[in-house]
Amino acid sequence: MTHATKVGLERKLKSLAESPESEVIVKTAKDGCAEGLVYGGGGKEGIFIKEVVPESPASKNLKLKEGDQILSATVYFDNMSYEDAIQILEHAQAYKLKLCLKQPSLTLKTTGAEHEGKGSKFKLPSLGLSFPQAKGPDI
Repeated sequence: MTHATKVGLERKLKSLAESPESEVIVKTAKDGCAEGLVYGGGGKEGIFIKEVVPESPASKNLKLKEGDQILSATVYFDNMSYEDAIQILEHAQAYKLKLCLKQPSLTLKTTGAEHEGKGSKFKLPSLGLSFPQAKGPDI
């Protein structure tokens, strides 16, 4: 790391430390790491970490503390049952939602031009979504 890069990084860190609030993304490394969090608040005030239970997976693995406000959450479906995933999606339908999709081939039409990608990420406009009521992968 060059001296100029180090100085720039130190300035950014100092600026973050001096600001009254910062947004931080905390990602669990494995399933169950968030066990031991007690939530509080609600309504217009928001959702907060009310308590981090001592000796819990959350206390050992996450850098969270009492009073942190939860702005959003991403739930990964890779080790989740189909039923649990559908229940989460159905409950989330009424709210602002961000989905990460995998599609084998995607063609986008924008202002007369077509864009095709395989395995690429695209930002799409807000979509109306519905979920089937089937209780298994054979939809």
